Amino acid sequence: MEIFGILMLFVGLVYGTDDVLNLSQGKIKGSIEKSRNGREFRAFQGIPYAKSPIGDLRLQDPEEADSWNGILDATKEKPMCIQKNLFMYQSYNQLLGDEDCLYMNVYTPKIDKKDQKELLPVMVWIPGGGFSSGHGGMSLYGPHYLLDKDVVVASFNYRVGPLGFLSTEDDILPGNYGMKDQVLALKWVKSNIEKFGGDPNKVTIFGESAGGVSVGLHLLSPLSKGLFHKAILESGTPLVRWGVCPPGLAKRRALSLATISGCPEDSEQLAKCLRNMPAELLVNLHYNFFEWKVFPAITFMPVVENCKHKTGFLCKYPLLDFKQESNVPILMGMNSGEGGLIAARVYNEDCEVDPELKNNFDHYISSLLIYKYTTKMSDLPLVSKKIYNRYFTEGNMDNRLDTVKMVSGGIFLQGIFDMAIKLSSPVHYYVYDHTNSMSFNSYFGPCSANLGVTHGDEMISLFFTKGQDQLKGEDLNVSKLMIEIWTNFAITDKITIDGTNNGKEWPLMDSKSMKYLLISSSKPIISKKPFIEEYEFWKGLPLLSAFEKSEEILKTEL
Repeated sequence: MEIFGILMLFVGLVYGTDDVLNLSQGKIKGSIEKSRNGREFRAFQGIPYAKSPIGDLRLQDPEEADSWNGILDATKEKPMCIQKNLFMYQSYNQLLGDEDCLYMNVYTPKIDKKDQKELLPVMVWIPGGGFSSGHGGMSLYGPHYLLDKDVVVASFNYRVGPLGFLSTEDDILPGNYGMKDQVLALKWVKSNIEKFGGDPNKVTIFGESAGGVSVGLHLLSPLSKGLFHKAILESGTPLVRWGVCPPGLAKRRALSLATISGCPEDSEQLAKCLRNMPAELLVNLHYNFFEWKVFPAITFMPVVENCKHKTGFLCKYPLLDFKQESNVPILMGMNSGEGGLIAARVYNEDCEVDPELKNNFDHYISSLLIYKYTTKMSDLPLVSKKIYNRYFTEGNMDNRLDTVKMVSGGIFLQGIFDMAIKLSSPVHYYVYDHTNSMSFNSYFGPCSANLGVTHGDEMISLFFTKGQDQLKGEDLNVSKLMIEIWTNFAITDKITIDGTNNGKEWPLMDSKSMKYLLISSSKPIISKKPFIEEYEFWKGLPLLSAFEKSEEILKTEL
């Protein structure tokens, strides 16, 4: 009993007898969870990091959250930001979430902060979802695998869709509200994470898809400098064509939204009108911007701001004028079959290609692969012909894996590889090629045939999702490998191919040897020149020809 009493006294000193933590905003009470290996950790869910972006705060930069009285219950997941998830083919029309959504989650194996040396590295997860959906909640991104290691993990929600990214490209509705939410969330981490046992000077930001683009944008943004120290980009960078809106297009879409909603076109009047509109109506209006089915899949995204009179989040269009603001170590890469995200949607339950795409490939492909608004209209027929001739040599689209390759190259590969080459920071590059027993392709579309290691499949190895079966066999081994690599990157400066101190060194990516880590199993190998022929094909297409004559003018204007 005496030993038990001493243990309870120790727990009381570390956590507080009521599991209550004192933040500058107020007191919070979390819950106790267990990691995959049975390690106890504290989960604090739904901590406000910004004021609710409703009423006059809708379509405005976020403001710091107010303090509260009493003890905040941080034991339950808060609603995601209001949205429809167009990527989930069975529920794409379901309205989800709430406009009151700017909340932080923190998971920690320790809270003792007496000794500075004992503070743990921090990993901040930025969720994806095409800038129109997604959330950072534990039900989807359970930290149970990561918390086997000595790290503190944080995640959060940010505004998505028109509410997060509508822009008239002026100072009235500049856009990037969702990105500025992220900046404020990172500031909150810097100010508060020490209370959770995390080191504010060892923060790694990591994200997937639009989350990967977001991580990359923080590398480019002057507003994010000093808020993080390492970065992991999974399956997305600011140099994919859907990462940042081409100059002029955001305003066109804002004016179209004004017309559809019956609001005035004047920016001030439009802003006032939209702030008085039911949030669900604004979310529903988003679906009016599809040109075919749910394509282009990304229509409201980060945008270049006018930085003449103030410091914006993003001042230059990175596809034309790339400028890195934060030079930190980077781990980045992609999955071998990213294109399953889109390919799964254009084949039916019998795995037959949609007849509209089959019969009108030239018309729809520029929307599907998101190059219509960066390519000169006169170049579109040439580009579609080259794409079709490369991938469908039999004269049909019956081979589904060829469609996956086309989408992988056209939407992901070029922009991801361009980023790896252009970054001035040290880059470790990977390709995830492990086939788990479960794949996100089953959510993306009705075709049950093998469509490869798709967009998001690496997250199966990194996060526990509520209702998911336990990983077994090689799936479990690869998951443990991924956790070792990702957390080792955050914790140390010695990067090895298996995440262990004694592992083989992982060479940096460079434009000559192009060495990368191929993760096809729990025994990864170093390889060279990932998908280099695919990359060169896409690099050779005039996909930015819309800017050719005006590139210098654009640089001057931006």
